[in-house]
Formats: sequence, structure tokens, C-alpha cells
Amino acid sequence: MKIYALLVYSVPPGGNAVPLSTAWKLDDFGWLQRGTVQDVIGFMSKTVAERTSPTQRQSVQENTYVAHVHARPASEGITGVLVSDADYPVRVAYSLLNKILDEFLLKVPKVNYERQVNALTTGGGVQPAKGEGVVPQGSFPQIAEYVQRYQDPRQADAIMKVQQELDETKIVLVSRASEARVRLSSGRRTLS
Repeated sequence: MKIYALLVYSVPPGGNAVPLSTAWKLDDFGWLQRGTVQDVIGFMSKTVAERTSPTQRQSVQENTYVAHVHARPASEGITGVLVSDADYPVRVAYSLLNKILDEFLLKVPKVNYERQVNALTTGGGVQPAKGEGVVPQGSFPQIAEYVQRYQDPRQADAIMKVQQELDETKIVLVSRASEARVRLSSGRRTLS
């Protein structure tokens, strides 16, 4: 279970998606492959962000990658995309997207990026560097932290964490019950 990228886009009505903030984790790929993988994931995430209607969520699979998309209402104008492998749990992906979009809206005022987004969608702005967003990394460092921290989906989802603890408890209970049965059956043999 791996997260490869977490991206926040501004998606103006009828316009192209503009990356606002991005974080990548491409360590699993060879050094020479990373640029190509980043291009593929970037194109895929931008495309699904543009094609997802406001207030909708969807997951789109392309080869071994799955793009989980959460588009906020048009009044907010942002869309989050989490690109992972096919094994990453969908519920966890959406809860992480919801969390990151909430934090982005709280910590990065729209006035910080609105002018640059408008310039880019009308063809007059300077494109951000490859793999970067228009919001400087220092303005929203949480996105990089989330990509690192939530490689293990149990860290992002309380329900999944509780389920794991229940599974571990069940294993202990079953083994103790088996041990008790063995002791009971051996105790009966000595009494006979």
C-alpha cells in the first residue's frame, strides 16, 4: 500500500486545473524512471480533477495507479487528488483528502493564489516548475508530511486502527482458548 502523490488543484468552472500544492513519494522507482512516472501521474491527476464535478468523489484506475479524487463545492473551487497503488484503502484515501482540503482552506487564503490561477487559466501567467504548485511549499508544508506519515493507512483511519487491534485481540483470545482446551483435556485424562 503506497501513496505516490497528493495534489491540491484549483479548478475554475470551465477552466483547466491549476496545481496549487503538491507532494510526491516516488522512492520506489528508479532514478531514471521518476521523471516519467511524475509526468504520467501529473497528467492523470490533472485530467481527473478537471473531469470531476464539484461535490463529487471518484476513484479512477490507470494501469497500477489509482487516482482518488474529491472535488469541493464550486464556491471553494479546489479539488484534491491522491494517487496510490490499487491496494490503498478507498475509505482512508477519501478521509485523508477531506482532511488535507480542510486544512488547505484554513491555512492558505484564496487571495494568496487567486490572481496567479486567473492568469494561468487565461494564458498570461508563468507555469509553476514541473511537479510544483503555485502555492510555495513553505505556505503549506502539511501536504508533504501527510504523504510520508500516511503511507501506512492505519495512521490515517481510526476505524482501521481499531480493527487491527480487534484482530490482534481475537488472535490472543483464540490461542488462550486453545491452550485452555488442551489443559482441560489433559486434566481429564489424568483423572480417569
